Amino acid sequence: EYGEDWEDTAIEYGDADDCVRLPLYVVEATRGGNVRIALQWLVRGNIKDRVNAKCESYGNVGLLFLAADAKEHDLMVFLLLNGADVNITNSTGSSVLLSNCNISRVHPMAVKILLS
Repeated sequence: EYGEDWEDTAIEYGDADDCVRLPLYVVEATRGGNVRIALQWLVRGNIKDRVNAKCESYGNVGLLFLAADAKEHDLMVFLLLNGADVNITNSTGSSVLLSNCNISRVHPMAVKILLS
């Protein structure tokens, strides 16, 4: 099944679990600190479906992973308040919380937000 993206391009819904795929341009913008692009993409569709979207070509990470890694705490809170799954995993099976508790890159505020 296909739906319309906010730029009039089709986005594909996953066959197995109807998961929306996170576009690479949203990943790159979020990693670069431009959360406005991520927010625009989120609100242009069904936000409840999009908060858990994953980018397969980027290790199957979602916006919550990206926001935590970029220390975008306001975006993390927004995603969680809109239904983002705190237990969602990437392609290696790591959750956002596990990833942020890694000794080499501990993000205390991100961990606090995830646990609240």
